[in-house]
Amino acid sequence: MPRRRVPELGPPRDDVVTFTVRVDLARATPPIWRRLELRSDLTLDQVHDILQRAMGWTDSHLHHFQTVTFGDLSVLPFLTPFDEEDEPGIEGIQEATVRLDQVLAAPGDRLFYEYDFGDSWEHVIRLEAVSPREESAPAARCVTGRRACPPEDVGGIWTYNELVAALEGRAPLDEDLAATAAWLPEDFDPADFDVDEVNEVLDEEPLVLASLNPALLDLLLSLPAPERTALESWIREADIGAALPPSEEQMAAMVAPYQALLREVGGDGLALTAAGWLPPAVVQRLWVGLGLEGTYGKGNRENLTPAVQALRESATTLGLVRVLHGRLLVTRAGARLVERPVDLWWHIVERLPLEKKAFGRLAGALRLLDVAVPDAGVMDASSALLAAAGWTTEGGRSLDKWAAYQHSHPTSGVLGTMRSAQDLWGRAAVPGGRDLARVALQSADRRLRKQPTPGP
Repeated sequence: MPRRRVPELGPPRDDVVTFTVRVDLARATPPIWRRLELRSDLTLDQVHDILQRAMGWTDSHLHHFQTVTFGDLSVLPFLTPFDEEDEPGIEGIQEATVRLDQVLAAPGDRLFYEYDFGDSWEHVIRLEAVSPREESAPAARCVTGRRACPPEDVGGIWTYNELVAALEGRAPLDEDLAATAAWLPEDFDPADFDVDEVNEVLDEEPLVLASLNPALLDLLLSLPAPERTALESWIREADIGAALPPSEEQMAAMVAPYQALLREVGGDGLALTAAGWLPPAVVQRLWVGLGLEGTYGKGNRENLTPAVQALRESATTLGLVRVLHGRLLVTRAGARLVERPVDLWWHIVERLPLEKKAFGRLAGALRLLDVAVPDAGVMDASSALLAAAGWTTEGGRSLDKWAAYQHSHPTSGVLGTMRSAQDLWGRAAVPGGRDLARVALQSADRRLRKQPTPGP
């Protein structure tokens, strides 16, 4: 098979104008379309978000833009972040680097967009007009359109056309179509279209998926529409993409417990008790020195002092200490970071959520989001969200309301140790705690842009 070419791009315009485009869902009968006015300098990842909202999709599947018609394999599609994740070093051009005016220039030019490679919803974007742009104009506006977007996962355009014909009395409703119709939303009307509702959705700030921690993104993309909408609203409220790290003083206050433990262990290590616990004298010093007297526990035995136990467990999982031959030792990372609180803070945050297994990482991401939007009740809804994403117990039973709490224990241990939220004993969160959770929920690329330059 001949090698596929990289798409050719035109030069970007010197000025910003308004592109009027018509977006048609290919082969829909009756036609389903939207007429949009778009800024000419939008990037294709932004156009993707606009198309999802203007058409009525939920962005629950993969997509591609391409400059040639569907089925033409001579030219590569533009790449998305998911392509790079699946195949590092893949050949092609990232859609986020391509402007709309580099692929559309004159009326009649077309761009092709496929959404959901299973159902294969193919859209044709045709440039109808180029006009001067008013400064106050929004980035995207719907002028008009026709008919509702198909529901997600309905089976593709041919199934949907047959279903609509049956629902509108133009064809018989056979057994298979009746089964599909049974799970349609109760108020679904294939003829429905409201331009004001579309523009209300377009006016919302777009959710930049590439800015999200992979665990949170995985959960978001696995949810059906109602639950996904709820999670999206919390993510928007957290304003994750705009999060900045707390001040260096606040970072230092958060990591002080880890520094105290590392100093107690020291360069020679610390002999553990026969049962493998910290010595009572060390527990007592940490208990008093960190102001833990008001928390639950005895204050002199690790297994009876939950706050100290959580400190040691999380320090171990974070790679700061390890056990060898009955001694607790500081790792190389711990030795390097003990007197560098800012770098220690970043070492911790970039490892959150701390859980190893997939379910735990999703639960840990929800625990972080719960801190990022403290009054939203994210954890109260966490098991329902995870169940909607298809998770059950190992025995196939439904998740109980405590499942996410139990499986996010490692992340909760870090958040409690760093006082990022009010703890079980009523101690208030330290300043900057919410910022920690918001930064931890960012993608690694987004966080790296804001990290301070490491010291020598």
